[in-house]
Amino acid sequence: MPSVSRVACLRAAACIGTALGLLASGCGGGGGGANGDWYYHWNCHGDSQCLATNPTGAASGTLDEGPVLVNCTQLREFSKRFWGPAATDSCDQSPGGSGPPDAGSDGGTGVTGAPTITYVTPGGAPGTVISVTGTNFPSSAAGVTVTIGGATATVVSASAGNINISVPNLNAGNYPLIVTTAGGSATWTSPFQVLAKHSPGALVVDASSVYWLEDDGSVKKVSLAGGTVTALATGLGSPRGLAQDSSSIYFTDLQKGNVQRVAKSGGAVATLASGLSSPFAIAVDSTSVYFIENGNTTMSKVPIGGGAVTRLLTGSIYGDVLAVDASGLYYFVPAQVLYKVGLAGGAAVQIENISDSLGGSLAIDSTSVYWGFSALRRAPVGGGSATTYTAPIGRVGAVAVDASSLYYVNISLDGAVSTTQIASVPLQDGAVKVLVQASGANDALAVDGTSVYWTERSTSSVKKVPKGGGAVVTLATSPNVP
Repeated sequence: MPSVSRVACLRAAACIGTALGLLASGCGGGGGGANGDWYYHWNCHGDSQCLATNPTGAASGTLDEGPVLVNCTQLREFSKRFWGPAATDSCDQSPGGSGPPDAGSDGGTGVTGAPTITYVTPGGAPGTVISVTGTNFPSSAAGVTVTIGGATATVVSASAGNINISVPNLNAGNYPLIVTTAGGSATWTSPFQVLAKHSPGALVVDASSVYWLEDDGSVKKVSLAGGTVTALATGLGSPRGLAQDSSSIYFTDLQKGNVQRVAKSGGAVATLASGLSSPFAIAVDSTSVYFIENGNTTMSKVPIGGGAVTRLLTGSIYGDVLAVDASGLYYFVPAQVLYKVGLAGGAAVQIENISDSLGGSLAIDSTSVYWGFSALRRAPVGGGSATTYTAPIGRVGAVAVDASSLYYVNISLDGAVSTTQIASVPLQDGAVKVLVQASGANDALAVDGTSVYWTERSTSSVKKVPKGGGAVVTLATSPNVP
């Protein structure tokens, strides 16, 4: 007989038959583990109010509790209302999570439609963790397979709208990426670029140096004039998000589940939060470090000196992008809309009213927030009508802003040939100035008083160009090895 977890009854301190109208009487009795039983397997993902163990002390799974007649979909709905979406994992017909589903079911995943892919992190070296966003994804790693060039990738975490995978061991090159679930398969529209092991990624710049993440698991810096490269942190699992204040560099380690900090001058790496579930995007202000984790379902913060993690928001969040100003945090949802939430959490508000594909990055000044994907956009920081720039766009890879101009990476695809420009446009729109006609720029861009900076995965280098255009200068090059 199908059953509901005794943990659910314990968590509520009473039966909750009114939640779905499924319970006919009290929580007594027992299903006894018959073949028709459904079991709910959960992961609390850091929620201190969620019970991660069952009454026997096991880390997950349930004990039989009846009499209740429910299927997998109803059981998942029950858990969502009871624990919240961050706790939902999977259900099937085995206490250990490996039993066969009943005939004609959804395979224990709660998903019956064919998957679609809406975004993939642009490129990654073997062993690095990348994000795949889409629809009809199961919320358990057991329900999905991702292949790159025919090689099966390890699924690090999964949610209904996002899968985090580790890039398999392939030679550098372009390969098809395919997501397969019980509902079918989907192939990403562009080949996925497997990169050399030392490829640079996100970067920031201050008055003296450029800082960036590298796929070999390091945080590095070099002078604005180039020269000797200094490794500030090494031995990281998969560094993803990068932010700075006047004295420190902050970063997430998606694979090891940490939010960390290192002084710009060097020294020991400080761990501000650990035991997290795939932390990705990051932002920092004078008091807190903000980050997105839990398979892109949770936005949290931790004091800038470390301490207790505070959950600000749960829901469906696009995990690659996060920005902060004095009034709030800006982020995308997979429904392709830009939102803002207060620094202490609370109700999120929609910032823009133009639906677009997911933005590659965000930039903020005192009046507006800027982003783009199929077009460049800006909107007031307090919300309101968005403005679309007239600049012709293939796909926006990254944006940066100063007092007069918006700088962006424009990626155009002509058949199998991709052309990447770095360009600028006046903040209030106008004539486009192409700064670099053909670059290998990644989805990373920064600007200071004189120059625009970017990283190139294809050449494993960090480069700059004057803001008005001119000669490109290579500041650093890493060993380009598989």
